[in-house]
Amino acid sequence: MLSMYYTVGPRAYLTGILIMKKKTMYLAPSALFRFLGLILFLSTLSNTRLSGANLGITSLLLGFVLEAIFVVAAVTFLRYKPKLCSRTKHSVEDDSTGTEAMPLSNTKSQP
Repeated sequence: MLSMYYTVGPRAYLTGILIMKKKTMYLAPSALFRFLGLILFLSTLSNTRLSGANLGITSLLLGFVLEAIFVVAAVTFLRYKPKLCSRTKHSVEDDSTGTEAMPLSNTKSQP
């Protein structure tokens, strides 16, 4: 069960980062993915020779892996999101002429 530590540890760490940054709305779907993954894995793994506790632990581990993938995707999205929106943050582009309009703030620059 050493693989459980490599799955649950990083998932818990990244979940803590998202909670610390108050981005919990990105974590809400991860529990749904884990639940749906458990149902999917239990139904598909029941056709194999696994049974009992081995089937449950394997399904639980695969559910954690699925949730960890979702949490990594959320952290990656939040990390690169400001870089994608940085062009439109400081100025507005005029669509008719293709030239850049004045900045949105009314601050005057000092000479």
